[in-house]
Amino acid sequence: MTSPRDFTVLENSPVVMNDLAYRLGLSRELTFYDVYSLDDPEPLAFVPCRVFALLAIVFLTDARDNTRKEEDVQIEWY
Repeated sequence: MTSPRDFTVLENSPVVMNDLAYRLGLSRELTFYDVYSLDDPEPLAFVPCRVFALLAIVFLTDARDNTRKEEDVQIEWY
């Protein structure tokens, strides 16, 4: 059984994220894109200007997972 604080792994493909976002009511004027670099100008040129958010993939190592669980113990369930 999972707790309310457990994270669910989501697909991070722009196609999947766009479909999900539109089903949830996001305007079709907004779109998810893959970003292959944050500091190399060439790949960044493929991302349209006016970025409103950035979703980052963070690898969950055992150390990070343990730290997160230790932090969550101190948080009151909402």
